Parts: sequence; C-alpha cells; structure tokens
Amino acid sequence: MQYHFKKLPCSGRPLQPLSQLAPRLLSPTGRLLLADPPLRAKHNRERFLELVAESGLRPEEAGERQARVWEEAKSAYQEVPIAMLLMKKAYMGETIGVKL
Repeated sequence: MQYHFKKLPCSGRPLQPLSQLAPRLLSPTGRLLLADPPLRAKHNRERFLELVAESGLRPEEAGERQARVWEEAKSAYQEVPIAMLLMKKAYMGETIGVKL
C-alpha cells in the first residue's frame, strides 16, 4: 500500500478555504489524517470538523500520541499530546464509526 501525504496548515482564518479544499484532494478511497496538539486552539479542530462534515468527510479512527517538540522559549524539548483523527469520504448507505 502506498501513502501520499500533503501537509496543510490549519489555523485560524484558513479553516473555511481549507475545509473546502481538503475533500477535493482525496481520491474516492483516500483518507485525511488530522494531527494537531489538542491543548492549542481546540476550537479550530471542532470548527474544521463541522465544516468538512458538509462535504461528506466522516471520522473513521481517532487516537492520541505523544510527540517530542522543541520549545524555543525554554530551550528544551517537551512531550506534548498530538490528537490524530483519520477521516474518509462517506458514501450513501455507508456507516462509519470511530474506533476507540
């Protein structure tokens, strides 16, 4: 299986245009992986999910991992949680549940 990743910034004002662009980047069987720190701008993720739901993208899997991130202000690495959500296009009659 081959994966193709596109990194798209998702912060603040770009949410609306990004929510319209993301579904168009996916093939019919494509997946969208959202990965962001849940402690930073939680409302951005929630708003993005509301917007892409209109395009037919649905959550398929969710999880959280720890990432080692350099914090310039402290001149040190810090472990931060990264929330991940795998989404796919929903088709008529298809049900998708989040696997926990």
